[in-house]
Amino acid sequence: MSSRTTTSEPQQLSAIEFRKILTLEQVTELTTLSADSLRRHHADKIRRLGPRRLGMRLGDALAIGAPAS
Repeated sequence: MSSRTTTSEPQQLSAIEFRKILTLEQVTELTTLSADSLRRHHADKIRRLGPRRLGMRLGDALAIGAPAS
């Protein structure tokens, strides 16, 4: 049997991966901010994906950051 070990090293993302667009639901999970807060405070970073779908680039979502623990 093999066991997997997890490391806490941050993964290096390429420039293309930073440009990937996440749905607003994925961004709320990543940043722990509500969709309403994202629309209110970071509307300039939100992209319209369709008539009713919103998203944000991964790089922008990471720039917003997660709350300090």
